[in-house]
Amino acid sequence: MKYTLEIRIAQDQVIASAIDENGNRRDESHPYTKKWLTAMANLDFQTLGTMFIHGLEQFRAQLPPRSQVQLIQLHDNTDGWAFLDQNDATLASGVLSGAQVPVAQGYLRALRLNGIAGQLEAKAGVTFTENLPLLAVLWLKNEQPHLFEQMARFCSLQEYLHQIFTGEDQITTHLAARTGLYDLNHAKWDPQALALVNLTVDQLPQVVTADKFASQIIPEMVEKLGLLKDTQIRW
Repeated sequence: MKYTLEIRIAQDQVIASAIDENGNRRDESHPYTKKWLTAMANLDFQTLGTMFIHGLEQFRAQLPPRSQVQLIQLHDNTDGWAFLDQNDATLASGVLSGAQVPVAQGYLRALRLNGIAGQLEAKAGVTFTENLPLLAVLWLKNEQPHLFEQMARFCSLQEYLHQIFTGEDQITTHLAARTGLYDLNHAKWDPQALALVNLTVDQLPQVVTADKFASQIIPEMVEKLGLLKDTQIRW
């Protein structure tokens, strides 16, 4: 029997569904453990990735013998970016909170006064708020320079999981624009925004259109999860 595995990472639980080729569906829901909630609060992508793969292994093992998984459909409602070092360990969360928020609001006011916010908004096609990833990078650069110097990569959980499964460090155009760092008109990371926060293109995912977003699962993960060599993962 051929199956699609559908995984929803919701606010308070993970919902896993196995849908066979005849449309029959089996659902499971799993409230988050304390370990998952702690990792999510800290945007500890390594721990989240390990736990996600382990959960997927367990769910796959419950399918009948000789079952074939053709597709993994992932619905990820988390939107947090994190600053990672060269080993993909989280240096700091890109979701500002508490006393960090007024600092970000101050940065945004200054960018509006000097006109830079308006210029970047026009290119990104979004209205800037204090939750913008661009402002998180600016905060880290100015307030935690020792961590900023160690940063090798800035990405969200979706890009992190996507690379684990496909081997490709990619982001779709509409998500890139939401960072405030992307120029929609020229279809590339915005040099003006990158210069403002002192980021390089190498520290960010490659931007691709939705139809170019990699979906082929790498051989190592195929073997680990007992998948077909042409099993795909989609968001």
